[in-house]
Amino acid sequence: MALEPLMWGLPHEVPDDAIAAWGARAIDMNGYVDLLPDRQDMQGDKDRLLEVLEEMYPVATLKRSCGDLPRDFVATLFDDGGLTVKVNRRGGYFYLVAYLTGATHHGPWCDEVPAEACASCRAVTA
Repeated sequence: MALEPLMWGLPHEVPDDAIAAWGARAIDMNGYVDLLPDRQDMQGDKDRLLEVLEEMYPVATLKRSCGDLPRDFVATLFDDGGLTVKVNRRGGYFYLVAYLTGATHHGPWCDEVPAEACASCRAVTA
């Protein structure tokens, strides 16, 4: 079952098999990302998404990754087959999306397959 569409960010980038998604429209202040609380939205398993995002691609990393991006281009900042983070820098804003698919198996909440079968879990626990 598909998630409700995000109100902010890049809702068209979220695949039908996503179990959680976060979207935001942030202000582009000459490469600095200003995330506003009222321009963000989350759908699906929010707790799991926040856990995986913090572990695999924290917001501080996201903010540092956006500054030198070209404009009017959807860039994939992170994709390990389960967590995907994308951004489009356009018209004075950063349009951001992060989503999880059912293939996500990270850290102690990785209960869908043995941890040794998941490349991301092996990287985190190594």
